[in-house]
Amino acid sequence: MPKKLVNNIKLSYHTIGFGVPIVFIAGLGMDHVCWLYQIPDFQQHYQLILPDNRGMGQSTGSDDQYTTALMADDIAGLLNQLSIDNAHIIGSSMGGMIAQELALRHPEMVNKLLLCSTFAKHPEMITYLKKGLNQLGNRKKNDLSEFHADSFTFGPVYDFFLKQVFDETYFKMHESMITNTLQRFIQQDLFVETFLKQLHAIFHHDTLDRLSQITADTLVLTGNNDRLVPTNCSKILAEKIPKATLSVIDGATHVFHIEQPELFNHIIHSFLQNESIPKHYQKKIH
Repeated sequence: MPKKLVNNIKLSYHTIGFGVPIVFIAGLGMDHVCWLYQIPDFQQHYQLILPDNRGMGQSTGSDDQYTTALMADDIAGLLNQLSIDNAHIIGSSMGGMIAQELALRHPEMVNKLLLCSTFAKHPEMITYLKKGLNQLGNRKKNDLSEFHADSFTFGPVYDFFLKQVFDETYFKMHESMITNTLQRFIQQDLFVETFLKQLHAIFHHDTLDRLSQITADTLVLTGNNDRLVPTNCSKILAEKIPKATLSVIDGATHVFHIEQPELFNHIIHSFLQNESIPKHYQKKIH
């Protein structure tokens, strides 16, 4: 994968296709591969830019305390290096938090904005994640800085995060693929360190009082079976972003861009082509 020197790190990325650029920003503990099911549908009509967030995948890390603002500046730096002035921005979960900061800090770079399974500020989720971290480390800790790499093993990460993120039926049907993918992530040299730094960024993410400053046309997507980010978080985003539309996917979980790519891709195409977006989607599109 090519790399660009951005903010004193080497940011790894893929660029595929030609046309209006779209940046896909990955979530917690993921690299660009999480967008695998979007590539075939969009590479014929758009230039896809798929970065690995700092410290994840093949991107180098840093000693900085990671924040969503810092990672947004990484994306802006990458676009500058690629001589891209303006792009559609799509982010899921933590990637959606980075996308919010990008739209706030670099509004001129954001064409249309799609925020999926994400939030502006969510204390309840932070409490939930900290509880999960205590389980992962098998000990009580009150501060994220107290967690260390040796606190984590494959089993607890697998049990806590994947079984919360995926639909139970989908998980059972694709358990081998999901497990192999997670093993690949965990075997990366910086995975646990970066995972913890990304959690710190999530814990401290707060754009709530600045959402009214986002000027881009925005689509907020959520699944009503998302166990990590409740639908109400998306409603808040849609209410506070001036040009935002909310669409709720019945039966969808936190990662429905992976579980239901046909529907997810259909919605994105509709949004980017200025078509009307229903407030609710009732079923998958095959």
